[in-house]
Amino acid sequence: MGSGRAIDNQRDGQPRPVVVDVDTGTDDALALLLLLAADAVGEVKLLAVTCTAGNTLQQHAVRNTLRLLRAANRLDVPVYAGAEMPLLSENMEIRQEEYHGKDGFGDLDHQSFPGDDADLDGLVQQESAVVALARIASEQRGELTLVCLAPLTTVALAVRTYPALRRNLKELHVMGGNSMGHGNVTSTGEFNFACDPEAAHIVLDSVTCPVHITPWETCADSPIELDWRLGELVASGGGLAMELVTAADRSVLTAHSRTHWVTCDALTVAALLRPALVARASPRHVAVELAGSRTRGQMVPACVLLRGACPPACPGPAARLNRDAPPARLIHAFDVPAFKDLLLWAAPRWTAPPRPTTTA
Repeated sequence: MGSGRAIDNQRDGQPRPVVVDVDTGTDDALALLLLLAADAVGEVKLLAVTCTAGNTLQQHAVRNTLRLLRAANRLDVPVYAGAEMPLLSENMEIRQEEYHGKDGFGDLDHQSFPGDDADLDGLVQQESAVVALARIASEQRGELTLVCLAPLTTVALAVRTYPALRRNLKELHVMGGNSMGHGNVTSTGEFNFACDPEAAHIVLDSVTCPVHITPWETCADSPIELDWRLGELVASGGGLAMELVTAADRSVLTAHSRTHWVTCDALTVAALLRPALVARASPRHVAVELAGSRTRGQMVPACVLLRGACPPACPGPAARLNRDAPPARLIHAFDVPAFKDLLLWAAPRWTAPPRPTTTA
């Protein structure tokens, strides 16, 4: 079904139910489009998008998500507003970096794109993202895959408020943390985990389902040529949604004088959609540093091995509140050419055809 081996369909051939938590964000945008493409061909059923403060303020993340769904003609996907700030207000300093612009989308002139943003205001669901996550997971009876591309604040609140959520998830796919101590927002902290270390700790320490983590170093080691991103990928199709996300990408990449394109969130979604794209991974017990003056927010392994799986005598489980949880699966490398093929496959598919109009 397209580039590479697709994920196995669930429940008697039905698409795998998925919810994605975002802080849209130029990097989240392409990841969301990948999920829309998979939804279009029946690989997944995208049940909801929840929006958390991170790359930008929560209200900007909501607005950017709706803009992207409108551009892809997919406003049928429900959008829910999540956490507006981290669990501890002291974490707000990291969120103010504004790498993706003040609005999270490269501060584009959105009036140059079709559609009136005022029409989007009434499309946000009234139910909070925290309640929606617990409800949808319960309705899916243990079959829901949750993709986490933002700081884990909303998910942590849902786990703490509705403990049954820990047992109602089939899989958790997380973009966040670091595996070798290299950071991208502090010297030792990856942005999503450093924004809300307590939330990352709560989620990783609580859930009982398999957890797949795409850490920062893996993404940094999987760059794509900027010329390919702004040339061949754009030429592959994608319509107005491609135009919107490319304009945002170009604005951000130009502002920071980037020569290569690193797309962490899309890689995380690719690991879900095409497991064969993962070139190397290992099961590891991990924890999140909460107290270090220089290492707060760093993801650290529970044992001293630098590579490979945790040994049988790993002390990781004994240090966890949830001692029955399996180790997380850390992704260490991707097949980048195959990932590029996936993007080329997805671009013509992520925009839904216009719905026929009816006349009285």
